[in-house]
Amino acid sequence: MANADSDDPSLRPAVDVARARGADVNQGLTAEEAALRLQKNGPNSIRAAATVPVWRRALAQFGDPLVVLLLAAIVI
Repeated sequence: MANADSDDPSLRPAVDVARARGADVNQGLTAEEAALRLQKNGPNSIRAAATVPVWRRALAQFGDPLVVLLLAAIVI
């Protein structure tokens, strides 16, 4: 029975992972292979996280008891 970690690419040498994926570590992918992968998998991009408006971040600060305590100390 094979160890589950042996299938984890992060635990294997980069050269072995690249070779298993059909890439040459010195030459990279051919233009044809890159175009094929782009068509099959789409662009290699990461979606940005949604931005939180400044007013919502400022309002969230008042949920912290320490901030409320400091504001009360300022008023007193």
